[in-house]
Amino acid sequence: MEYNPRHKFCCDSFAGHICEAGRKGLSYIPYVFDGKRSFRVQARACDADRMQYLPAARLAIPQPVGSLAIVITTGMAYCPACGTELAQWISRNEALFDELLASIGHYGAD
Repeated sequence: MEYNPRHKFCCDSFAGHICEAGRKGLSYIPYVFDGKRSFRVQARACDADRMQYLPAARLAIPQPVGSLAIVITTGMAYCPACGTELAQWISRNEALFDELLASIGHYGAD
């Protein structure tokens, strides 16, 4: 997702992490479970569009290292940068949350 200055995020850091959805590194993803809206912080080892190549990859190491997490996602209640309570932000910006969910929410399903 590209940055749109008309969006009213709590801070520039939050806006930047929203724009990183689906890319390698950290991003923030809108999520809905049981009708409850929230955001998740997600860490990716590779871009979402590169995941299809992973099953063919082989690790050349002498000892097994166990499972390798490619995507890790967990919930968050507050913006890590500015401390805004995200449930309150979501309630004031429902249309924007729904727009984000429609455009990048699928990355939360990995």
